[in-house]
Amino acid sequence: MTEENTYLLGVDSGGSHVTADCYDEQGEVVGHGEAGPGSIVLDLPQTLANIVSAIEKATAALPNKDWKCQRILIGIAGWESSQQQELFATEITSRLRDYAGQVSLTSDARLALLSALEGQDGLLAIAGTGSIVYAKNAGRLSRAGGWGWLLGDEGSAYQIAAEAVKAVLHTNDQGQVHPLAHLVLSYFSASSIPELVAAFYQAPRPQIAGLAKQLAGQADAAPIFAHQAKLLAQQILLLFKRNPGINPLLALAGSVLTHNPLMQAELGRIISQQAPALTIKIANSPNTRGVLFN
Repeated sequence: MTEENTYLLGVDSGGSHVTADCYDEQGEVVGHGEAGPGSIVLDLPQTLANIVSAIEKATAALPNKDWKCQRILIGIAGWESSQQQELFATEITSRLRDYAGQVSLTSDARLALLSALEGQDGLLAIAGTGSIVYAKNAGRLSRAGGWGWLLGDEGSAYQIAAEAVKAVLHTNDQGQVHPLAHLVLSYFSASSIPELVAAFYQAPRPQIAGLAKQLAGQADAAPIFAHQAKLLAQQILLLFKRNPGINPLLALAGSVLTHNPLMQAELGRIISQQAPALTIKIANSPNTRGVLFN
């Protein structure tokens, strides 16, 4: 391998932000970059710009200025449901022609699957801003959920936040004040229920999802986390049953599952009761690492 193609570059273009990592031959990160949101469904031009920006930052510190990556793998939020894949692929390939000889595109969830399972078969549940469950079985990929915040995303930060807001509104309709009302109102800088509703509908999805982090550790939010864990567990069990003979490994990824002990515990409890054969691991490696196993 020559000096100019020893690098591999993984890009995780998620709904909240884009992360790019440049790896050397030993699989060590030698360059890192971040940029704003990267969902092709929500804003294609912004996603293009942020991916390029993150890559520029990740490669800026490389010692040899004549470098060229062996390949780039980009996982993009909304990729599988986008109707603009061909347009996006043409544009991003053109912009990155000086960076790598090969540019491959996939969904951010499939990138996470490669990273979390390190190329093995098994299942992966991701819960961050959104959520999805993937299975890789004898080279065949299948999925459950991941249909976006309006149609699914069970167990995601967005749905946790939305359920909390609904609970506050429902309690208000009963003429009472929910224990989480002050926290929720403060988060959206609202001083009344009408202001809360207006702020919620005007807020971008990542901002709404950010409420879930504020709810973590709140005793009054425990039923919400438990309910969302149950909904996500149902997706996992559904996919497990659809894949008889699959390697019984379940990886958990995404900020909701890797940083929230309550979600981890409740999900683990349900899975151990209904699918005791499954071994659960927390995927702490960055999703960009999926480029090493592609």
